[in-house]
Amino acid sequence: MRRIFCTILVMGAISGCAEGILIPSTYQCAVQCDEAQVCLNETCYDTCSLNKQCPKLTQSCQNNLCIDGDAICSPNTRKCNDDSDAVLVCVGGAYYDTERECTDEQTCENGACVNKACEDGTYRCYNNNVQYCTNNSFIDYSICTAPRVCSEVTRKCEIPAECEGDAKKCKDGDIYVCSDSHWISFQACPNGFACDPQTLSCEETAVCSNGDVKCSDNALKICQNNKWSLLQECTESQICDSSARACKARSCLDGEQICAETEGRYAIQECKANTYVQLTTCQSGEICTTDTGKPKCVINQCTTLYKCDNNILYRCANNDLTEVKKCGDDATCDVRSAGCIANCGNNILDANEDCDGILFRSGLSCSSKVPNSVGELKCTKECQLDISGCTQACTEGTAVCENNMLKKCIGGRWSATECGIAQQCGVTGCYTPSFSGTWDYVQTFEVSAITDKNKNERTTYSTPYEFVDKDGYTWKITARTDMAEYAIDETGIILKADKASTIRVSGISASLSQIAFDWRSWGGNNDKGTLQIKVNEAVKETLKFTRAETTPSEHKIDIQGAVSSIEFVLDNTASGEKSGRIIIDNIRWNYSK
Repeated sequence: MRRIFCTILVMGAISGCAEGILIPSTYQCAVQCDEAQVCLNETCYDTCSLNKQCPKLTQSCQNNLCIDGDAICSPNTRKCNDDSDAVLVCVGGAYYDTERECTDEQTCENGACVNKACEDGTYRCYNNNVQYCTNNSFIDYSICTAPRVCSEVTRKCEIPAECEGDAKKCKDGDIYVCSDSHWISFQACPNGFACDPQTLSCEETAVCSNGDVKCSDNALKICQNNKWSLLQECTESQICDSSARACKARSCLDGEQICAETEGRYAIQECKANTYVQLTTCQSGEICTTDTGKPKCVINQCTTLYKCDNNILYRCANNDLTEVKKCGDDATCDVRSAGCIANCGNNILDANEDCDGILFRSGLSCSSKVPNSVGELKCTKECQLDISGCTQACTEGTAVCENNMLKKCIGGRWSATECGIAQQCGVTGCYTPSFSGTWDYVQTFEVSAITDKNKNERTTYSTPYEFVDKDGYTWKITARTDMAEYAIDETGIILKADKASTIRVSGISASLSQIAFDWRSWGGNNDKGTLQIKVNEAVKETLKFTRAETTPSEHKIDIQGAVSSIEFVLDNTASGEKSGRIIIDNIRWNYSK
């Protein structure tokens, strides 16, 4: 019997096929089959004869292939793939092949693409329960029990809101208020009163005769339609008078106490029902006083015309002490002169004085008031210590800059020289900066001022120095300011690479055309590094330096754009050096015209 076979090429091409023979589109041959066999899914199959016969009795012809035992599947039957996103169809009973891929909005069920019932991970309210979608089906997630119901907004079991805001209502004769969307008891009306839905207040429920009036809570009420209604609300300065059917001017406040005289004696009276009544009668030899707050009966102090008490001058009048004058800290109460005598200028060291004229309290000196200083203390006309004559003790030849003033230690005392307006102070002398008059903005650094504001902590890396300049720009400096040991003069900020030191100015909000600054290397060992100049947080330029560059020089950078911040960051990682120090001063820029 002569048979016809198809040859399957490596790339899937087909040649020499006999008409009617089905070649699966998804298989490839990776095994060697006999001449009378074909390869399907890495398995060699015998082919059927022209009359659909197979060489083995245990085989049956399926799609021109001899299949052992029963068919793999029923031809044209369909099922879903393992991911349920495609429909598979049985081809010739020999294998399943993909017939259709489902869309993103579909899933495969029972061999067909159907629309998804729900999106996995979503929630819904159903039969007052919270349901959760998983595997394209909703399942019960939370069962809401009364009084909780499933909220369509939050998809949670919640007690439904009963009210809104701070609303009020009447319930069971009492007043209720809305709190956190639920009604709570606000005020329980007393016996004979009930909540009135119109006024939302406790109103009397007792029957009254039309036209009657009465006072209640300092308000005048009138009976209308056998029910009490508000006629007039009395103010704090008034009191309700039912007999006068009006609010009358109040004579006194209930509980208020006053001093009074009755039957030749002092007494304490108290206001009750708008009238003062006798509360206490003072004993013989006592007077009533309000010096301590409430009226009080005390022993009569009028033994002399004037009296001093707690540095206050009193005068006796009508058998009572009346305050005349309070003497301040700079004066003393005196009954002889019936006044206050000034302490300062009397050449007496009074209790509140450290000095008076040429007199000084024992133990006071320049060194006791200003540590490590010499000189003489002075006394002002206000009897205050004057330390202007005290100067800091110094080491011969030492020079410092303070407020653009050069101070040198000569003969154990400081001698000061003020630098000119266009000059800058340096410990070697006053000098004229190279940038004068050519820049719109210039920021110089006087390290002595920085260290003073840092409480003389002259080796500061961990505590940044921050200030706002006259133009409103914020400067933040984290750098070394120990100029006495590490710099040639006290101008300029030392950045040291292994200390993460920076100079940053922010809050500029302007368009700049050019930035410039003066810089020089310190010149110590391993003094090489890289200076990054950042504009608006991005590196604008990188400047490498070596120990040989110790002469100050100007460096300019073109900007031509809007600037909000400028930062100088010393980095030694790019150069591979262990450390590096650079001194920066006179940061300046021009605005775009």
